[in-house]
Amino acid sequence: MREMEEGPRRFQNLFEACRRCADNALFLSGVFPRSLRRRRSGRMGGSRLVDRGYYVTTGKTCYRLAAEHELAEFTQQRPTLYKLSRYFEV
Repeated sequence: MREMEEGPRRFQNLFEACRRCADNALFLSGVFPRSLRRRRSGRMGGSRLVDRGYYVTTGKTCYRLAAEHELAEFTQQRPTLYKLSRYFEV
């Protein structure tokens, strides 16, 4: 979670940051779904709900952003990343 909060500055490029964020969201929502019950986050005044849906949305978005990056083509990961963004919940 700390890596996700710190954002791209810890990574060499935006592609790696998006991919790592999506991988973390996939791990948390898949391995610990029961712990992701609806609760208010401490950030932003506690107004944002953090639950499994939040991680699914974040994961899908980050996989799509990674798939659209030029390094996705260079590393031949574009089809896989698009597939992960579309079928994240599965």
